Amino acid sequence: MSDISQYILLVEMAKQCLLNSNSVDQVVLMLSTQNKLYRCLFCDHISVENMIEGLMHDLTDAEDTKMSAIVCMWKNYVIDMPSWKVRKALMDLDNDNSSAVIVLQGTDSIYTKTITAIDGHTNFTYDSQ
Repeated sequence: MSDISQYILLVEMAKQCLLNSNSVDQVVLMLSTQNKLYRCLFCDHISVENMIEGLMHDLTDAEDTKMSAIVCMWKNYVIDMPSWKVRKALMDLDNDNSSAVIVLQGTDSIYTKTITAIDGHTNFTYDSQ
């Protein structure tokens, strides 16, 4: 997916997900390289771990673990980067997700960056010190 109009379509689809659900705080839409659309709806910070784990399980079961584009939107329609936990889970699932494009909001338009460009690496270790 490289046409900006396709990214705009994903953004509009995320907005529709939020419009259709009052209890959702955030939606993450992911388009796989097999052109299948997956969504993860977060209702609160407590549901995040289970939702991410469930989505990764679904992707594995579908043998569709490689993402091409990702949109993350809050309930106030602000586009944001997906959390570190989402990005890490995708990288743990398939290292090729380092090239997945994340749609971000600029001042006047949307733009894109890959997971690697955002995080600067593909090694998602966490040191609590």
